Amino acid sequence: MDKVTLKLFLTDSSELTLTQCVNFRFEKERYTPYTAVSGLFVCPYSPDKVGEVKKIAVKINTKDVHSGPVDTFRVYRSGGIDYLSFSSRGFSMALSQNNIHPGLKLSVTLETLFAESVPIPEVTFEKYSNTADFIYVKEGSSLWDAIVAFCQKTEGKYPYICDENYVKFRETIYTTVVIDPATVVSYGKGNSYSGLVSDYHMKNTDGEYAYNYINQVAADRGIVRHKYIDLDRQWLSEPDNGLSHKSKFSSRGINSTFLKHIGFQGEELRRRVEYNGVVAEASRVLVEFGKNGMFTSVWFYEDGYC
Repeated sequence: MDKVTLKLFLTDSSELTLTQCVNFRFEKERYTPYTAVSGLFVCPYSPDKVGEVKKIAVKINTKDVHSGPVDTFRVYRSGGIDYLSFSSRGFSMALSQNNIHPGLKLSVTLETLFAESVPIPEVTFEKYSNTADFIYVKEGSSLWDAIVAFCQKTEGKYPYICDENYVKFRETIYTTVVIDPATVVSYGKGNSYSGLVSDYHMKNTDGEYAYNYINQVAADRGIVRHKYIDLDRQWLSEPDNGLSHKSKFSSRGINSTFLKHIGFQGEELRRRVEYNGVVAEASRVLVEFGKNGMFTSVWFYEDGYC
């Protein structure tokens, strides 16, 4: 039997555990630097006994899937029953909410980037020894922006959040999740062109728009969206490569296949999932629980980074 367990950590250091889930939603996605949860539980504690909540943790079956501060929280009585509703985004969201000192940074490692930031609770990162000769942090850039730039420089990829608040560049080797066709509710494929930029034009050091990049997918579909941007010093020695990364990001999730099945089997970003003999890496995971039970939807992107 699939189940959701909610644990509340209060400011007075006490903890409360809730297990009677009415409805629940959990989501994580390849290009979003945090997990997101929301739900409604029957609350075995009266409203006046629930203190100030500082942290929410969620477990689906035996897997810890979320840890983060409170976004919204409410305890109330209805029809003689006490309920607790909540929403929360993972602690790793702070990576996109905190700036680091701008400017040129030499001999950069993932460790030195984190060392420049204010401490962020519970956020960790994989052991990664590669070094970038330099990255350039623009004014107002977040720590996540710098991590993205570093990952693009060293791996040619886009970073992601694995498990709970764990920054990853490379694939984690899990056992493959094999989906029983009998549990599949729906499956299919789709496209998303809403964010696609057809042409980038970037200035050179003389202020002229000398660097240009065309997204052929957009051109083939008659999509016309031109962007003129300042010189990105991040890619001063590789302007074409820099524009290529901007174009890849604009086409994130452009092609995808998806399936929805009964239950939850521990799907995780970049974990391989097999269905009907086809194996692909998960790019988005959505778990929903309600009166009809638990269902997991998984998307598999085909884009510039996946």
